[in-house]
Order: sequence, then C-alpha cells, then structure tokens
Amino acid sequence: MHLVSGPILLLNSDIEIHGSQSLLVDAVNSGECLVGLRHNYDASIFETNLERWGIDAFLLHADAINTFPDMEFAIGQTMWDWWVPIHLESINAAMQWIGEPFFFHKSHPLHWKDESLSIGREMISERYGIENSRRAWEQWRRKRPYGLGGADANAI
Repeated sequence: MHLVSGPILLLNSDIEIHGSQSLLVDAVNSGECLVGLRHNYDASIFETNLERWGIDAFLLHADAINTFPDMEFAIGQTMWDWWVPIHLESINAAMQWIGEPFFFHKSHPLHWKDESLSIGREMISERYGIENSRRAWEQWRRKRPYGLGGADANAI
C-alpha cells in the first residue's frame, strides 16, 4: 500500500467548482476534511438545486486518507460518496460539510442501477456495522448536515 503525504481534492469527474478558492485553502491549512454536496443545474449555475444526497467532492488529508480500507468502490458509482463520510466519521476526522453553492453539476440521466446501490450498502454495512435496511440508510443520510434533520430525520 502506498501512503499519501499531502492533501487530495477528490471530485467526481463532472463536478465544476465556482467560487472563492479560499474555502479549499482554508481547509488545507486547518487540516479539516471537506465533504461537498453538489448543486445541480440545467442551463445556468445561477439556477441550481442542492442535491442533498449527491456528495461528489472531498478534500482529504493524508492522516485520514491513509486509514481508508481497500474496498471496491469507484468514484461516481453509487455509494462511494457515502462511504467517504462514513469512514471519516468512524475515525473521528475533523469534517466540514459544504452545502452552499460551490460544487456544481450539470444535470444528466443517472447511470447506476438499484443493484449497485444494494451491493454498496452491503459492503459498507459489513465493514462499519451499519444496519443494512432502507430505513437505516435514510436515517443516516437525514441526520447529516443538509440532510433535512430535525423531526424529519426519523420520518421515512
């Protein structure tokens, strides 16, 4: 296994960054990992919708990166985007969730299937001890920043 020595910005290939780069520089300097939710758009980045379940950008530091287990996830495929914050939480990494417009994504049809979702859920459940049910996953997501939270977190 090759160990990483510095921070890495990990993005889904169709993510665009628009905004002050100081957000990234501050995270590099603070040692805090960023978890970025995307804003979908059709015609213009000035008319977007926050995709609460689209976690497509991460700034990760070497101390966190070097703890990731070898699992068969691919960037852009279902569940890889949940795996990263679940793992970061499991090691108590300092994290900041970014939900304001910064990471953008031009809308397109989804390219994954329910079978991929099921396989990814199973792999994460086995590794991290998360109950593998739709309800458990939805509760996990809703309790994260920008995930609706509050009383809605338990209402599925």
